[in-house]
Amino acid sequence: MSDEAPSHISPFERIRHTMEAGDEYWSARELMTVLGYAKWQRFREAIQRAVIACVNSGQEPADHFTGTGGSVDGLLDRGQGHMIITQLGFQL
Repeated sequence: MSDEAPSHISPFERIRHTMEAGDEYWSARELMTVLGYAKWQRFREAIQRAVIACVNSGQEPADHFTGTGGSVDGLLDRGQGHMIITQLGFQL
């Protein structure tokens, strides 16, 4: 039996992780690769654009974006991932 995910599952869902408590999360570095970014700095700029879009939509970035700055591997919730993907013009 193959370990590959069925083809109907989006790349976004393929990299989903689940904590012991059941909370879903995505690694910013894994998402970076799925979206075709080779360098963290470039993807971090994309995250910053998503933060600006968050502000422009009247939302508080601190409620949605934590742990994605610097050189650490940020963990994203579903909303953060969707916001980044949408800001970059991708579809799930």
